[in-house]
Amino acid sequence: MRTGPAALCLFFCVTCALVLGMQAWCGAWTGDLSRTGDEAAHFVSAAMIRDYLVQAPGSNPMIFATDYYVHFPRVAIGHWPPFFHVIQAAVFIVTGVSTASALVVQALIAAAAATLTAWCVREQVRSHPAAYLIAAAAGLALLATGRFLPLANAVMLDNFLSVLVLLATLAWARYAWTRQTAWAIAFALCASAAIYTKGNALGLALLPPLHALLTGRIALLFQWRSWLAAGLVLVMIAPWYYVSYGISSSGFLYHWGLDFTLLALSDYGRGIFLNIGAIVLAAFVVSAIRIARHRTDHFVDEVAAACVAAFVGLFVFHVIVPVAIDPRYLIIIAPLAIIVASRSLRTVAAGPVPKQSGAMLIAPALLLVNAGLTFTMPFQSPAVLTPLMHRIVADPSRNPFVMIASSSNGEGAMIAAFAAVDPARAHYVIRASAILAETNFSGSRYQQRYDNPDDIMAWIRDNHIGWVVIDTRADSQVMGHNQQLLRLAAADPARWVLVASSGPEDGAARLFRLTDKAPSAAEVAEVVRQLKPTRLIGGSAQGSK
Repeated sequence: MRTGPAALCLFFCVTCALVLGMQAWCGAWTGDLSRTGDEAAHFVSAAMIRDYLVQAPGSNPMIFATDYYVHFPRVAIGHWPPFFHVIQAAVFIVTGVSTASALVVQALIAAAAATLTAWCVREQVRSHPAAYLIAAAAGLALLATGRFLPLANAVMLDNFLSVLVLLATLAWARYAWTRQTAWAIAFALCASAAIYTKGNALGLALLPPLHALLTGRIALLFQWRSWLAAGLVLVMIAPWYYVSYGISSSGFLYHWGLDFTLLALSDYGRGIFLNIGAIVLAAFVVSAIRIARHRTDHFVDEVAAACVAAFVGLFVFHVIVPVAIDPRYLIIIAPLAIIVASRSLRTVAAGPVPKQSGAMLIAPALLLVNAGLTFTMPFQSPAVLTPLMHRIVADPSRNPFVMIASSSNGEGAMIAAFAAVDPARAHYVIRASAILAETNFSGSRYQQRYDNPDDIMAWIRDNHIGWVVIDTRADSQVMGHNQQLLRLAAADPARWVLVASSGPEDGAARLFRLTDKAPSAAEVAEVVRQLKPTRLIGGSAQGSK
């Protein structure tokens, strides 16, 4: 390393402190896990793995997972691969299950991504007199890129995936430069870790052929070490994706074909511009053209070529595979773009750049301007549903059945809150959207199940539901079954006893007690039998209809 370890450590600590400060300012540590639609699923999946390893190691994991899902139906391993959840679970074993510890992990990930990007940029521009300033500006520019900070404010996979993608790209570049078996294996391990984190990392399969085309080293693809790397990746990931493809593909919002590709090209094209920034994007294009026209003759050139190949390969993957269209998916290529763009920015001042000249500050200034143009302020994290969970847990009646009527995000937030404070799993959280409606995993398809509110009341009574949480916010009340529950509560206040409310104004969420009677063991067993999922991993249904 030409960049001193002390400087890297200092930069890591500074960026980590910045992210932690942002999280604290937003109230993320005490807020609901409802900042995105997916973070509760990641949190609960990690909590389940932690509880299995602590409470039932060696037992049948599917039996444990099924029981866990009945209590906290937000487990989504299968829809996503498990690598991140295993890492988060390992942290939970040390720290306990909490939102705060999960967000500290996110701060460390964000700082690692910024530091690794800064180191790579430092190597790209090491001949520039302001190399350290450019590197620091590049790391800060990554933090300010599009949705990077908002994602560091939530329990999400994307920033972690960006680190793994960059490590895989660097490993391939080192292998292409040295032709050493160890680096081919390193690439296979990093790429497999990325693919086991999220499926869009499968775009890394295009990195080797695109890199070979860009550099003119087609012969590299036919070396046995290259095939060894490909074989290792295939052996490691094929079993998982063979088993889980049917589950994960059920969450696809589009269909394979040209219509999706044309739509994705348009939306992701705008997404690159908005997320990466005009300055970095223009500099990236200039550098990519130069790399294509001139063959590499230094390792830093090899790294830049590999970054261009990975960028293009991942973009192509996103516009072909019809999972969804979301600009945050492009976060994984932001470090690659910044690293390559730095090659053009270092030469933005024509001729030699004297140390005493202000021209040496142009490149870092442009990176910081780009950061300002792309920066997105993380929003505040409301604590609306979590306080109601604490009220239920503290109640001596101990009725275990809790129905939550909210948006998909709100249901997940409530389930995650229980998973954090109820390791003994004394409660069963029931998603109203899974019982009173029919939806898919993403919530994009919705159909109300009951037309008559009396049928809803009968189901609630027959299944001994003791608590109902109704979220009155607009994104919840857009669903008909939640409106039905709110009308039932208003029509029969003697049965629906308002215990607490939480949130702004008159209470955005309301907690109702329906009965003080705790069901018998036989009654609990009968309800649990109905709640057992027809398909556990990655499924959206909870129990029988």
